[in-house]
Amino acid sequence: MANRGTVAETPLTEDITYSVHGSPTYLTTRPVTRATVPQVRPGYANVSSPQNTLHSSMSVRNHDLVAHPGLPIIPWPTFWYLSVDAWSVHVKGEYARFAVSANKGDPSTTGATTYVRQQQPVTVDIAGRNRRVGTVEPISFDSDTLVAIPVPGGTVLPGRGSMGVGDRIHGHGTGVVKKKCSKTWGHVGPGFDQSKASTGPNCARPGSSGSFGSQWLPGSNSGVSWDDGGLEFQAAGVEIDDDGFEYEGVSADPSCDEDTLYDALNDQPENRYSSADDIDDPVWKKYCRLLRPEYRTQFAEFLGSGDDDVHRSWERSVKQTDIRVGEVRETINYVVDDPGEPLDEQHDITEFRLAENVNRVEDGVPSHETPGIVIYLTTEEPDSFARVYDSDGSHAPSGNWLARTYSLTGKDEHNVINTFALWDDRVVKPSADSDDKWGDYDCIAKMFIEQEDDVDMTVSTVGGFSARVRDPLLPAQVKRVNPDGRPRLEGGVKQFQILIDHTHSEWPFEESQNMVPLGPIERFADDPSYLRSQMGSASQGDDLSSAC
Repeated sequence: MANRGTVAETPLTEDITYSVHGSPTYLTTRPVTRATVPQVRPGYANVSSPQNTLHSSMSVRNHDLVAHPGLPIIPWPTFWYLSVDAWSVHVKGEYARFAVSANKGDPSTTGATTYVRQQQPVTVDIAGRNRRVGTVEPISFDSDTLVAIPVPGGTVLPGRGSMGVGDRIHGHGTGVVKKKCSKTWGHVGPGFDQSKASTGPNCARPGSSGSFGSQWLPGSNSGVSWDDGGLEFQAAGVEIDDDGFEYEGVSADPSCDEDTLYDALNDQPENRYSSADDIDDPVWKKYCRLLRPEYRTQFAEFLGSGDDDVHRSWERSVKQTDIRVGEVRETINYVVDDPGEPLDEQHDITEFRLAENVNRVEDGVPSHETPGIVIYLTTEEPDSFARVYDSDGSHAPSGNWLARTYSLTGKDEHNVINTFALWDDRVVKPSADSDDKWGDYDCIAKMFIEQEDDVDMTVSTVGGFSARVRDPLLPAQVKRVNPDGRPRLEGGVKQFQILIDHTHSEWPFEESQNMVPLGPIERFADDPSYLRSQMGSASQGDDLSSAC
């Protein structure tokens, strides 16, 4: 009987080798074309087709679930030595072509077999006609994960906590970006449309969910869970929302109480309280929950202002139960961290009003985000703003709604429509009366206010609204401009309003002297630094009429 051997032992079998080729070799968030990756082609084309396309090989979304300064965890809650930051990272990818090859044969003949996956149709000749019978699906992936990292707390870095590993600061230096997406987010594969690219923090929320146990957070009975709405943490005396965290009944700074605020008011022009006991609990508790010393100082300046209107309106606003520390922090942020000098050093702040009440008086689209606080001021120094407008409209750049440059940086027309909640022609029902449409916003202008103008203005957050309840918006059209794909214009950016007459929006100055057209929105969306450059260099009287 002959001796038996194994395949691995016989010298008559040639070595088998494998090779793997992916195109693109390295997946990036920058779209590619056939110029750099020859295997790229439209999804409807076969391998012999010469058509080109933009192929998105990877898209990434990073959502900061626990915004700066993090969630205090060690020990809980009296001293703050350690915080935890958490992010949900979602990555999608697709190869234009993915091939695995293996050689085959024997000592006398050799060959190879290649397995190929790339998006293309499969056709068969039947009865003399080429018929499509299916498609080849490309190699793709879709993955998301939670990343939680401890960072130093407020006791280690007094008054401000620590910036976490993944925290991102806005370009103008104010606030943490909670959501950050690659421009390709929402699309992988061929046929990427650059006009629908996601930019900046205004991208969709994660579509994932999960949780981690209480061992991560000493003192918590239930741990942490997250889903499309963000992070949820439940423990006695603590509330977590999109504004960060705040204590209910326990101050973020155990050494801060009504006496702390009373002492701070003694350094202001006028302390109207006979004793610390006269300060209402919601007022001093919101003061104590402000972590940055400059925010507390500004809070005390408003409350201890020599202007009775400023004092009364600030106290009335922060006492409201629906105005949480997040809204207070946002209002002070607008004052302290406005580009250049603090807003109250440039102009005279005269009053504060609840956004809900202002919207009711204006009686139209809810222009101001609720709950929120609207700042009223009178200009005292020269200032400049950006304005988006319809280049073909009868009023050109005229109008009393303005913005700082950073609110427009890196945004295309769709993103501007969504974040400024504009009744653009592209989101209004075609059958609606033309007066209900605000315009076809496509250009940006620089607007100037001179020192001697003494213009009354407001500062607030743009209010969003749903197309389902705000006729004549068309839900399907609004979905097209909202990265979340919802029939809602989100709003959410900082806006300035010139107070002329709430029944109309007119620029109160001579356009030739107080405005300079800079160029189309799409031009600046492709090159954000160009917008900053143009805003910085444009001067009153410049003739840039051909820009739009």
